[in-house]
Amino acid sequence: MTNPMLELVGLRKNFGGLMAVDELDLVVRSGEILGLIGPNGAGKTTVYNLISGIYKPASGKIIFQGENITGLRPDQVANRGVIRTFQIASLFKELSVLDNMLVAFHLQSRAGFWRSMLNSNYSRHEEKRFRKRALEILDFMGIGSLKHEHTINLPHGHQVTLGLAIALAANPRMLLLDEPLTGMNPEEVNTMVSRVKQINQEQGITIIVVEHNMRAVMELCHRIAVINFGKKIAEGVPDHIRQNHAVIEAYLGES
Repeated sequence: MTNPMLELVGLRKNFGGLMAVDELDLVVRSGEILGLIGPNGAGKTTVYNLISGIYKPASGKIIFQGENITGLRPDQVANRGVIRTFQIASLFKELSVLDNMLVAFHLQSRAGFWRSMLNSNYSRHEEKRFRKRALEILDFMGIGSLKHEHTINLPHGHQVTLGLAIALAANPRMLLLDEPLTGMNPEEVNTMVSRVKQINQEQGITIIVVEHNMRAVMELCHRIAVINFGKKIAEGVPDHIRQNHAVIEAYLGES
């Protein structure tokens, strides 16, 4: 896990007089799970918005697999394999679990609108391929038995799992997970941590995690970067971060 997949070089973003990200340098190695942590307002969400193309930096560079992607649109970033999940998954609650997956595939389908309207052999072939792949992903995520369940009826943990399955439908090279454990009970947290590890190990997907559950972050991540007021204050393996006085003072407090 030595090759850099993502490099942030001198990244800066301000909103008026507020410097949300301040000269941030960060390397994410291919194949790792990197935790990005910090107190509320530290700049974590802004970093995600910069990487995914929602914001353009004031200065600095974002390099993904050797290509400068600074300033690209969100769809251009996603097309390169950088896929972000949001804290609240964008699910079609009235549809079944499987139909949510199929919608995700159709949104990125190359079949084209008119081919689909004409119900051509190509689009029928695509539909069969989508369905097969959707069922494979749902089984991999442990919710294949719920494929016909209406999404609105799923418990919170399963809805988050479906959101992650939909992200996998985009065939990511890198996943940006935005607080995937929020609102979960301890059993759901343990299940999700295992799922994320499985995605990383079995599918070789590089992952960045923004998360407030410190116990889960320490267990899940190979390395952790800590930011405060938009600046990186520490970086290293979980044991190093756990004992870092600057981190304890800024984030962990008395714990």
